[in-house]
Amino acid sequence: MSQVYIKGECTISIIPIRSIDFGEYIPKRKYTADNIQYLCDSIKKNGVIEPLVVRRISDRDFELISGVRRLKAAVNAGLSAVPCIVLRCTAQQAVMIFLVDNMQRTSPDIFEQCDSFRYLISKYNKTVEEISLSTGISERRINDIIKLNCFDSFERKLISSGNISDEAAVIIANVSNKKVRRKLLSQIYGKDIERDSLIKLIDKYKLSDIHSDKPKEIIVINDLRPFTNSISKAVELMRRAGKNVVEERTETNSYIEYRIRIQKSDIHTEDI
Repeated sequence: MSQVYIKGECTISIIPIRSIDFGEYIPKRKYTADNIQYLCDSIKKNGVIEPLVVRRISDRDFELISGVRRLKAAVNAGLSAVPCIVLRCTAQQAVMIFLVDNMQRTSPDIFEQCDSFRYLISKYNKTVEEISLSTGISERRINDIIKLNCFDSFERKLISSGNISDEAAVIIANVSNKKVRRKLLSQIYGKDIERDSLIKLIDKYKLSDIHSDKPKEIIVINDLRPFTNSISKAVELMRRAGKNVVEERTETNSYIEYRIRIQKSDIHTEDI
């Protein structure tokens, strides 16, 4: 590792890639091959122009804070070391820095922000107010983003791939009924829907769901004797009518099995 610049609480250094590990707060994000290849080709030609951001764990080990895509592309480009801004910070501060970096991107990932907020709250017992003061993100915005935690992985993919805006996602997250949320996401997938139109659509689905949720009749059977007696009476009735009926009954601790054989040639119409 060669140190090239020092300023305040950070240094810029060339660090071996093998010494850089991913922090547990870094989302397990999948990048497309084209997305990585484009950056890989650029790095092969121009090198890594924008340094990665890491924090020191030990004398030889570092934890990545920002630059996942650049690191993956650098590995594919065959680089053995990359330029990094080395910050002197705690793990908690690293999450805050990751959040700020995410917000400053051209297209910040709202679900990465959601997961990071949840991580700070669950791991470090941080309040929304404390996160707001540390990151500069408004409390209202943080609360809105945290609501997105209600979406499962499938719903997140619908939102990300369906060109559904962050505002629309937050509005739909306020719908408590999961079935209605799925319908809404499918309905607006790939569409640029205005706020008022979305709210009207939500009211329509909520009303429809209320009318469709009729109380279901629940039947509880504790005694099977009325059913078995009915079978026995039916068999006896056919025998009295002169039918050739063979009845076999098997009873165990788990079930009662009936086998009834009626000879076809004996079946004919008559008054009983």
